Amino acid sequence: FFRHRRRFANFLSAQSIISDAHAPGRLLLPRRGNTPFDVRNNDQDHFTPAGVKNGTFLKALASKGTTTDEEDSVMKKLFSLMLACLLLFSLSACRREKQIVGDEKPVIYLYPEQETDVRVTLDLAGELTCAYPAYGDGWSVRAAPDGTLTDESGQTYRYLYWEGTSGTDYDFSTGFCVAGEDTAAFLEDALTQLGLNREEANEFIIYWLPQMQDNAYNLISFQQEIYTDSARLTIDPAPDTLLRVFMAWQPSEKFVDLPAQGLSAPERTGFTVVEWGGCAVQ
Repeated sequence: FFRHRRRFANFLSAQSIISDAHAPGRLLLPRRGNTPFDVRNNDQDHFTPAGVKNGTFLKALASKGTTTDEEDSVMKKLFSLMLACLLLFSLSACRREKQIVGDEKPVIYLYPEQETDVRVTLDLAGELTCAYPAYGDGWSVRAAPDGTLTDESGQTYRYLYWEGTSGTDYDFSTGFCVAGEDTAAFLEDALTQLGLNREEANEFIIYWLPQMQDNAYNLISFQQEIYTDSARLTIDPAPDTLLRVFMAWQPSEKFVDLPAQGLSAPERTGFTVVEWGGCAVQ
């Protein structure tokens, strides 16, 4: 591979740097036949062979049919340096990707005291990636006291569903560390304290439990203002009771001692709106 200078030079970029590990700041001085390479230390730290104007080390090698062992060694080090840079770039990209989190399956139930036309809009600090029924510029439905929602075409729904992505930094300063095998029992109790009825809690649990039950532990924290400020709901007419339950969680291989989080909910009276959702934080 390193004997094919022309192909290799065409593959690589026009400027490259190689440092001598035994002399920081110095550049290797391979020879082209009997002609030494010049060293120039400026803000780009590049070098060219003597007599080659506006050229590069790689172009000089590419112009040769054969190379010395010293030049082969330089090319190998250059190739290793390129691979290291590509690896660092990939790891950096992965870290940036993890900063974007997804709010999974927030669903909104509407329970008016009598059949009511309701409009719901979402102001999300991020990108709305999915919604059902279609969101458009908001949801407009007729809501029945049992929670059945009907759109203008006559189609019925159990709830309004949405998902999105955001850069929200969720708070784990308080919460719970729950063994995976205890997750179902924990959620049954916690969701009751947070005001969900049995049907709503059941739908919450069957969505999240498969992702959590086989982990050694789960760190769980129910978000409040951090979530509601990043995903604002506007509901017309305004509800008498609004419950928004949002669980941020992450798997853990070991037990983590977290200060316990207090859980409570207002009494459900009048026109009640309930939302639940969550986010798996990696």
